[in-house]
Amino acid sequence: MIAGVLIPRTFVATRAASSARLAATTSGGTVIA
Repeated sequence: MIAGVLIPRTFVATRAASSARLAATTSGGTVIA
């Protein structure tokens, strides 16, 4: 993804947020966003 190359920090932050949300869903069964 070009945006990931141009804005790596934003890409990483988005990636981390997605992982955290997935982990929350897996362990809690619900997502609070």
